[in-house]
Parts: sequence; structure tokens; C-alpha cells
Amino acid sequence: MKKILLCLICMLVLTTSCTERPPAEESLQPVKTTSPEVRHPVVSHSYPVRLEARKEARLSFRVPGPISRLLVEEGDYFRQGDLLATIDPRDYQLQLEAAEEQYNMLKSTTERIISLHEKGRVSEDEYEKAIATLKQVESKYRAHQNAMEDTRLVAPFDGQVINTFFSEKEVVDAGMPVISVADPDDYQIVAHLAAGTYLRHEEFHDFYLITTHYPDRRFPLELRTVTSQANTNGLYPAFFDISPEPDAVLLPGMNAELVIEFREHVEVLFTLPAPAVFKQGEQNMVWVIDPETQRVYGKAVELLRIESSGYALVKGDLQPEDIIVSAGVHALEEGQQVEPLPEASETNIGNMM
Repeated sequence: MKKILLCLICMLVLTTSCTERPPAEESLQPVKTTSPEVRHPVVSHSYPVRLEARKEARLSFRVPGPISRLLVEEGDYFRQGDLLATIDPRDYQLQLEAAEEQYNMLKSTTERIISLHEKGRVSEDEYEKAIATLKQVESKYRAHQNAMEDTRLVAPFDGQVINTFFSEKEVVDAGMPVISVADPDDYQIVAHLAAGTYLRHEEFHDFYLITTHYPDRRFPLELRTVTSQANTNGLYPAFFDISPEPDAVLLPGMNAELVIEFREHVEVLFTLPAPAVFKQGEQNMVWVIDPETQRVYGKAVELLRIESSGYALVKGDLQPEDIIVSAGVHALEEGQQVEPLPEASETNIGNMM
């Protein structure tokens, strides 16, 4: 009986040892990931500037005479086409009426000459002389019409009165400024750049404005154009647009500081979450994930500084499309296969779901 039991045990051992066991599956380490963000090194230069109205004009009459009505005062707002002031039109009205009467009389005479010319009863020379005379009188009549219209000073755009230089009853000459107007809701910044700065305008990276009223706030600007012709001071005007912001009052005439940032021609830097960088001996490293095999391999970087935002500024052989392990780096080994975690959505705060 003992022999039979011993044989059964031996057979069971042999059967078990010959059975092939399946290999254990490799456990994938879940990891958070990020991509390096390019940081172009920049330097900045500041320039004192003033806010200027983009639309600003000194309005004047095209004809001389005494001001009969001044319909606006400094600070008044107006709409395009509004009547702002008038010159006494009496003399211009009389001249217009006389020119109109002369034109109408000559026109009637000329029409008769034209009719007779068509019938061959008036010579060609007399006909042409009548036509030329009518054109001269008509031109004079139109000029008096324009002069009468020019006794009215009309707003060229929506805006506000900045200054008035004359009062009613005062006599002004043609072309003499009477009212200064501007659009206070449409302003710009004009900076006068030195030649060295102008030659680098293709390297401009960013622009912003700091005002004395909002010293801790940056107002973004957009470069509209840079003039390639220097002014009398040897400087190159650059024009910047600024959009009105509802919670800030910016007005033409305010003093401000324009800051222009330039890109430097140096090696490109990158920012990463600080926990993505770890030490391997004396060398700073990051784990880069191979997108095909999902395995990690170390890449050396130079750590320049840790910023207050919690990001590390690094230099190295990185690409913006690289997938970098951003947390748990000390638990990984070279060549280890990992499973990148999906990014938390805006409705899944803290990646809790």
C-alpha cells in the first residue's frame, strides 16, 4: 500500500512540473505628464510717451469774416455733421444772389444763341464765345455757392471740443483755427524710436503700457506701423493701438511709459513643472516618454532656476512636443513602461473622477 501511495505522489509531482506557467504581466506605472513650454529670452526698453487722440483736428473757416454764432464750448460733445459755428453770411448771401441772377440771365441768352446756331443763323465764333462766357459765369456762381456753404463750420467726426480760440463777433481770417476737437474714445500711443531700436523692430516681442494712474497694471498694445523716415530729431515714430478697457479711465494727454520687449538671439529655454526635474548623480534629468513604446528614458537638462510660480526654467535638448513625466519621477527606472494619465477636465477639478 505504501508503494502505491509513493508512486501516485511521484506522478503528481512530475505532472505539475511539466505544466507551463503563463508569464506575469508587467505592471504599468500611471504617471502625470506635461510638455515643455518654449521661453524665448527677452530684454525690455521703456520710453516715456503720452496718450494721443487718433482723430484730432483744428477746425477753421475757408472764408474770412466775423463769427456770428459759436454753438459749442470747451468740453462739449458733438456728433459728425453737427453745426459748431458760423460766420456772418450777409455779404456772402448778397454776392451769391448777384452771381445767381447774372448766371440765369446769361444762361437764357446763351440758350437762344445755341438755338439760332442749330438753325445756321449764328456764326461759329459767336456761338463758341457765348458758351465760354456762360462757363465762366457758372464757375463764378458755383464759387459763391461754396463760399456761402463755407460760412458754416461742421463737425468732421464724433468727438469733444478741446479748445475754442475765438468768441462771437470776433473777425477771423480764412484758415485760422477756431475750434480744436478730438475723439476721446479713440486714442493711440506714439513713440519716437532711436535708429538702433528701429533697426530691430522685426525682433519686437511684446508691448505694453504703464500709466501713472495705474502703476501696477499693464495695458496690452498692438503695433500699427513704424515710420521708415526719421523726423527732424532723427527719430522714427512708431504708432501703437490701445483698446479701451471698461474698468480703466485712459484719456488723451495722460503721461505713460511704453515698454517694448525684444527677443534675444540666445539658446531657447523651456519651462516645466519643478517636480519634473530630478537629480541623477550630479546631473539634472527629466523622464521623456517614448510615444510608441510608452517607456521612459532620461534626458539631461540644465536647471537655471525655480520660479515663484512653481515652474523650473531649464535648458537642454528638448522639443515642445516631448511628453515629460511631471510627478512621481523618483519611482521610475530607465526603460520602465508607464501609463500617462489623462489630463483633468475643467468640470473634473482636482482629477477626482
